[in-house]
Amino acid sequence: PLHLLASEYGVAVSPQPPAWPHLPEYAGMMGLDFTPTEAARFRKLTVFADEEYTSHKARRIDVLRRRLIGAPVARDRRVFIRRGSDDEGARRFHNEEAVVEALAKDGFDIIDPTSATVEEIGKVMRRADLVVGIEGSQLSHATYFLDAGCKVLAITPPERYYAGHKRWTDHLGAQYGVVLGDPHADEGFAANIDDVRRTVDLFKPRVTA
Repeated sequence: PLHLLASEYGVAVSPQPPAWPHLPEYAGMMGLDFTPTEAARFRKLTVFADEEYTSHKARRIDVLRRRLIGAPVARDRRVFIRRGSDDEGARRFHNEEAVVEALAKDGFDIIDPTSATVEEIGKVMRRADLVVGIEGSQLSHATYFLDAGCKVLAITPPERYYAGHKRWTDHLGAQYGVVLGDPHADEGFAANIDDVRRTVDLFKPRVTA
């Protein structure tokens, strides 16, 4: 969204971003054309601080979401999105495989963003009514593809509470839920599968016309 803001005032430039593997594909699908710049001389330069979730930022996010989602499709799937990294410390998810196995038996689609392209992720997320995953940046894949009737459930480490994606779901009119994990003796946490299932059942059903 920052690129759209900068483009209103001139040519958008930015430093080299982190080596996020999905960034080039997202930029292409969103129509964001910029060249990272590490060394340059400017006669005039405007620097934007765009961290807060303002109404202007929300409108820009909507523009990008529409470019990604395209024509509406039926949202009838439940998805678990893996973290896709071997976290240590408070975010170490000891029983992720057990949660994945249980939710797969419940009919959830399982996606690992580290081994999927944005097009493959979008193909799943465009049909998602509910997305479950450990709290983390991988949930951003979901928030760009969801709509007002969707739900997000963040499995959250008990020693690292953060709900940054709730600002996105609030803007969308989507529902956001949290399941706090249980501390693990070997650092990190484990999720109670029954708690996850019960919280899934608490979400209000999608209202259809």
